Amino acid sequence: MFGKLGAKISSIFSGKKLDNNTLEELEELLITSDISYNITSEIITKIKSKHLSPTTPIAEIKKIIREELKRILASNDTTFNTTTTTPFSIVMVGVNGSGKTTFLELITGDNMQVSSATNSQPKEKIQLSLPATPIVFPQPNSFGT
Repeated sequence: MFGKLGAKISSIFSGKKLDNNTLEELEELLITSDISYNITSEIITKIKSKHLSPTTPIAEIKKIIREELKRILASNDTTFNTTTTTPFSIVMVGVNGSGKTTFLELITGDNMQVSSATNSQPKEKIQLSLPATPIVFPQPNSFGT
């Protein structure tokens, strides 16, 4: 479940004790990994509430984080229903490399059209053309302004 994040968590605790400094490092890592401040606070609070020893194994800390993320995600379960109203729009916003295109690939079907409004990711046009019919708008500077 963790991938790169798991490796970074391991590096924070590698050769260190579980204390306020390592928890601050963990908090910074989670926030910079696009986990919201509120969820990060919940995770840190959960770890603190366990009253773990300074020598708690990394695997135990990862287990707490994993369980807390699962609990939070399960409590926000919503259904994405595309059959009630058509056509409809989905706006995807996020920083480069956060998984927007990958997510679109998972939800697009034969009847969807996808447009890209980026000017910094030329590969995105190629990625979008694979799962759906892309609509590519001209870049702002091509409008003559």
